[in-house]
Amino acid sequence: MRKHIKTAVAALLALSLSLSVAACSPTGKIAEGTWEGDTFTNTWSQIKLTLPENTRKLSETEISGLLGAGEDVLINDGIANETALNTTKARTVYDFFLYVNGGTASIFLAYENLTIWGKSLTIADYLKQLQDQVSQVAELGYVFLGEETATVAGENYTVHKYSVADQFYQRYYVRKLDGAFATIVTTYPVESESDILNFIDSIEKP
Repeated sequence: MRKHIKTAVAALLALSLSLSVAACSPTGKIAEGTWEGDTFTNTWSQIKLTLPENTRKLSETEISGLLGAGEDVLINDGIANETALNTTKARTVYDFFLYVNGGTASIFLAYENLTIWGKSLTIADYLKQLQDQVSQVAELGYVFLGEETATVAGENYTVHKYSVADQFYQRYYVRKLDGAFATIVTTYPVESESDILNFIDSIEKP
């Protein structure tokens, strides 16, 4: 099961990192969150959560190994004071990556730098490009299930839901911030949907 979940996560990561849009002069900054014990806080993206039982946060090294991160990707080590990251070269910044329910599900928070992607890019544009990329890997069993809206920590997110090989669901929550998209991606077995949705509902404002 763990092998399957890592394959599903890696597939969507590869898709999101491969999206190509016109770039403009990159001068943006994205603020990283911090961990205090099992509690994560980012006042910039307005996200605070506490890890439930049987949930583990991945280290910077583990995330790098999973993503194969390059120069255009920054990973929050989770121990620095909350400061603005210099995202001159970074296209994507990963704030945290969690294994849930013993590694059978995952949740990660990433920021897509709009000074790289293009500040005129809308949420609809971004999700449409993702959907187009997914259609190119139909052999992985990705099926788009539709768009919905969700409120996370009092903020409105646009959500795209996918089925993956009839075994997993994947939800892609997107909100536009000043200079970035905040993106929460959840990947989980069908039978774990209520646990993951409860986790998302538990996220609060700092």
